[in-house]
Amino acid sequence: MSSNNYEYICPNHRLIRNLGGNGTMVTIQYSGVKLVSIRRFHWVKGERRPSKGISLTVQQWLNLKKNMDAIEKAYHERSAYSESDPDDEIVVCDLGSSKDGHKMVCVKSWKKQIRIDIRECYFEDGIRKNGRKGISLPMKRWIKLRSCIRQIDNAVDKELRKLRKLQKH
Repeated sequence: MSSNNYEYICPNHRLIRNLGGNGTMVTIQYSGVKLVSIRRFHWVKGERRPSKGISLTVQQWLNLKKNMDAIEKAYHERSAYSESDPDDEIVVCDLGSSKDGHKMVCVKSWKKQIRIDIRECYFEDGIRKNGRKGISLPMKRWIKLRSCIRQIDNAVDKELRKLRKLQKH
């Protein structure tokens, strides 16, 4: 698939990369603004539909990209003490807020597997709590996500250039 010829896998979602397993894909989503969407897709009555996952604004994508090395370092640290409390998590970075909510990246254990969790969160009485919207990636899918940075950046960059042109007129 060339960087100029993306497939629309369902309305408003243009495929960038299939990360494998459970239909996890990276798409560019159009909802008035361009979003980098990392989510699972499933089939309903012969049509592909978005399911669990997370959508990041361009700024949140840039923050995630900037922190990828720190996320991988935390993954390896968490893997080193995997026998400890399964509820332990390492909060790696804050991706910032958008109208959809606040987003964070944590590394934690889930079903005896260390995962990179990109999730909306909220604060209650000064305590951070995880929200329902998000996606938890094993290292195998994280590596695939990291391998398509250039494709995502190209898709995001094109949209930024279009928006700048529109703003000038």
